[in-house]
Amino acid sequence: MGGAIGTFAILIQKDREPPADRYDKVSEDDVVASVPTFFDLFNCCSSFVKGKACGEGLLVSGMFKLFPYHLSKLVYPLVVKTVVRI
Repeated sequence: MGGAIGTFAILIQKDREPPADRYDKVSEDDVVASVPTFFDLFNCCSSFVKGKACGEGLLVSGMFKLFPYHLSKLVYPLVVKTVVRI
């Protein structure tokens, strides 16, 4: 893996103005395979164990366990945007 030393500002600027050809070698099948489905996210939330520590969002795992559908519905658009990088 190659890399270059740079500032955080440069990294943000590159992320805001991505090259136009960044998806040229990505097929529709690649996208479908990469983006999790709502059902995948729902299953993930349902599998959380109560009583674990909270994460960055300050939501404890018990909340995900009790309300997997509602939290999946709220979080799913963010998951898709994260994977697709819109």
